[in-house]
Amino acid sequence: MSEPKSSPPNKSQYGDVLKYTGIASQLIVVLLIGYWLGAKLDQCLEMAQPIFAALLMLLFMGAFFYKLIKDLSSDHK
Repeated sequence: MSEPKSSPPNKSQYGDVLKYTGIASQLIVVLLIGYWLGAKLDQCLEMAQPIFAALLMLLFMGAFFYKLIKDLSSDHK
């Protein structure tokens, strides 16, 4: 008897995985840039607490999610 052949995964499955992996990678990069810039500001201004690092991370993350929602909502139209 012959064994049933397994079909290769659909290309759209790979596309979805790559799409969401790219989104996650972009978020990580945005957060790292926000932290780095904020830490540099905190260092230059000799802040006791990393206030600018936290604020810039939140600001960059908000901008990222705004862009993400805008892009994803335009994909469905």
